[in-house]
Order: sequence, then structure tokens, then C-alpha cells
Amino acid sequence: MKTKYEYDENKNKQNIAKHKIGFEYAYLIYENEKKITLRNYSNNEARMNDIAMIEIDAKILFLVYVIRNNRIRVISLRTASKKERELYYEEYSKKEK
Repeated sequence: MKTKYEYDENKNKQNIAKHKIGFEYAYLIYENEKKITLRNYSNNEARMNDIAMIEIDAKILFLVYVIRNNRIRVISLRTASKKERELYYEEYSKKEK
């Protein structure tokens, strides 16, 4: 079964203006075998945070989403911060062992 993605188009436009990347690229992170996933809670809802390197230009991106009705609802997609990149390298190196 193919993963379904959804997002608010106005929020996507804001994300593109601020982070220079559109939500339509969320699948590059969510479906990445080399991602790490963190969980946090906001408004009593589990939010997932995936961090992965995109092979195309070696960027590490940070995806925030929730799972609702078997769909991935994208909340944010941006370049990972320095701290998030360090966490990714640290966690991913553990997986490689």
C-alpha cells in the first residue's frame, strides 16, 4: 500500500518561503531507510520527527509530522539544525555497527 501524504497548502507556501523546501518532498525523509525517528508530544498528540540525509545534495533534513487516519500529515520540513545534524550522525553511526 502506498503511503499517503497530506498537508495544508497555505502552510506549505509559508514553509517554502521560510525554509526553501516544499512539503511534497516529505517522502524523501519519511521513506528513507537511513532516517532516525524521534517522538514528542504537542497538544496531546504524538508528533514524529524524522531526520535523514538526502543523497541528492547531501543535505540533512528534519521532517515533523503526525499520523492521522493512516496518512502522514506534514507539519514542517526544513534543513536540520547543527544540533539535529550531530544527533543524526551520532545515532546513525550506532546503527552502522
